Amino acid sequence: MSSSIVQMDPNGLSALHRDIVTLLPAFPVTLPKLAMATKSAQRPLEFLWDGLIWLAVACHLFLSPYTKVEESFNLQACHDILRHHFNLQAWDHLQFPGSVPRTFLGALGTSIVAFPFGGLQGPMLLRAVRLVVGSFSVLATARFRAVMAQEWGEAASRFFAIIVVAQFHLPFYMSRTLPNVFALQIATLAHAEFLQANSVSAYKCLILLSLAAAVFRCDLLVLIAPVGLSLLWQRRVNFFKAALVTALAAFLGACLSIVVDSILWQRWLWPEFEVLWFNTAENKSSEWGTQPFLWYFYSAIPRALLGSLPLALLGLFLEPRSRLPVAVAMTFVLLYSFLPHKELRFIFPALPLLNAAAAAGAARVIRWK
Repeated sequence: MSSSIVQMDPNGLSALHRDIVTLLPAFPVTLPKLAMATKSAQRPLEFLWDGLIWLAVACHLFLSPYTKVEESFNLQACHDILRHHFNLQAWDHLQFPGSVPRTFLGALGTSIVAFPFGGLQGPMLLRAVRLVVGSFSVLATARFRAVMAQEWGEAASRFFAIIVVAQFHLPFYMSRTLPNVFALQIATLAHAEFLQANSVSAYKCLILLSLAAAVFRCDLLVLIAPVGLSLLWQRRVNFFKAALVTALAAFLGACLSIVVDSILWQRWLWPEFEVLWFNTAENKSSEWGTQPFLWYFYSAIPRALLGSLPLALLGLFLEPRSRLPVAVAMTFVLLYSFLPHKELRFIFPALPLLNAAAAAGAARVIRWK
């Protein structure tokens, strides 16, 4: 496995966004019609908005198909699964294990869906695998939008799609084989449960976050804390039952990871525990650079949200239902800021909640007309 990093083409990405801007006016539902959208709107047409997000993800993929080192493990794992099958001695990770072991569960799930494309060669196989990952991300986003439409109205749901398409970072990363992206997919499904007002959804939210934390990104523990406190404050969960459900889901996720990954790594291990120990107890992630404590707030979040940041602030004031999700997202980012090594991908789970607030703000503004 090569450790070289292929540089992205910024000119190509700029051209992508110019194309997207020209596509939006031709889309069948105009902004004034968004204001009139209600829960009685025909849901079958909503797949067009999800298709718009998928199109943006696909455009990013084909304009910037190559990867960097953080994505290499899962991408190479997909290659080995699809090409070498059960011949573990031919798999790359035994010779190039990386700084910390990672779980194979995301690569296994991706490869099962990508299996029909296993005969492709080189860059074409890379694109096929990434297209599967991107489609998973879009499906999770579609679920989140469907709940937004149910709870906050169709207008906010459709504005959410427009905001995601108009941004750079989310569509760019949604097809990339990062553990953060696999965790984001599950976190987005958890957010959909969080937006609902019933008790069953609250427990589903905790289960999903716990599974994602145990398997893909242990740092989601930092998100489980504010989410759990919010659900307790809303009286949607019982403390002891919630603690039991969360612990049980994490335990089952850890067991699944230990069984599968110990076989494939050929030693007993729980990858996310080793990652947690590496990043926190040993603080070795700082060897890859550090940022000031507030870097996420003054740099990462404004760049990720772009023009939707003012709308998110507006939604915070105009849409009361957006305040708790925003509080959860910002608490997550604040707690994560204590880790000296900072990267935008670490706070991906906060972005759907902040975009939801921005979409709610845009819907309120249009409704005033």
